[in-house]
Amino acid sequence: MSNYLDIEDNIVALATAQGLGSIDIVRISGKSLMSLYQKLSRKNSTPPPNSITKHEIYSSIDDSLLDTCLLAFFAAPKSFTGQDVLEINCHGGGHIANKIIQSLCSLGGVRLALPGEFLFRAYVNNKVDLIQAEAINSMISSESSTYNQKTLENIDGKLSDKVLIIKKLITNLLLTIEHELDFDESEILHISDEKIAKKTKEIIKHIESVTLCYFFSKTACSGLRVLLLGRPNVGKSSIYNYLLGINRSIVADVPGTTRDTIETSLEIEGHRVVLIDSAGSRRAINKIENLGVEKTKEEAGRADLILLV
Repeated sequence: MSNYLDIEDNIVALATAQGLGSIDIVRISGKSLMSLYQKLSRKNSTPPPNSITKHEIYSSIDDSLLDTCLLAFFAAPKSFTGQDVLEINCHGGGHIANKIIQSLCSLGGVRLALPGEFLFRAYVNNKVDLIQAEAINSMISSESSTYNQKTLENIDGKLSDKVLIIKKLITNLLLTIEHELDFDESEILHISDEKIAKKTKEIIKHIESVTLCYFFSKTACSGLRVLLLGRPNVGKSSIYNYLLGINRSIVADVPGTTRDTIETSLEIEGHRVVLIDSAGSRRAINKIENLGVEKTKEEAGRADLILLV
């Protein structure tokens, strides 16, 4: 059975999301795709590296015309995976792309890619490190401008650079200590304990800065949880609806209208915010209202910010 460790064969997958759209992109990666390019385009010419050309694509199953496409060719090692990469830009909708994939697999020597296998090959071929690979995955699922910007910085290698600095500092300190263990005080001038402590504090400071970045990134990803808290009928639901721009929460003069917590995600100045409307905080008069008050208490413990109304 094929697995991620099989990096010598050619793999193919749909690079765009499933569903209706104007364009689908079929991506192929492998050791040498020149012959495959010529079979797809039925041309004997050799495409220039890192180029895109227009070609008619025919089925290798029944020789029927599948589509008129744009074929982008990226020669190794100057590609995302570090191998030869072909990207077929065909008309969208999914049907044509599936036909192209079926045709490619029928040629032999091409198989369907496993989830994340293109990114895995980029990692194996030193195109990205683990932090950059994780950032790419995070960027795909980003839901705010701020988080998108942070993932772009990590893809660019900013976090990787910080980690390498920490690694270098620790390695240098260990080498110094290990070197001095091989000599006694009469042979060399040993580094003082104060200098070791100073270097250790410098390393800790760098680690703490990365930890703070992680907290910020985590908050930017999951969203800042903002809870509207207050007694019944003070206007929490009215503020909630106003901030959302829609009547999401029921508003009435009767105390205890909101019995459960209601939350909605929105973006405020590039930041993802999870806004939460809660049941009024008071001594409950019945079992159902008491459950709502308890949920409000739970949300207060989870919230990053509480707005008291």
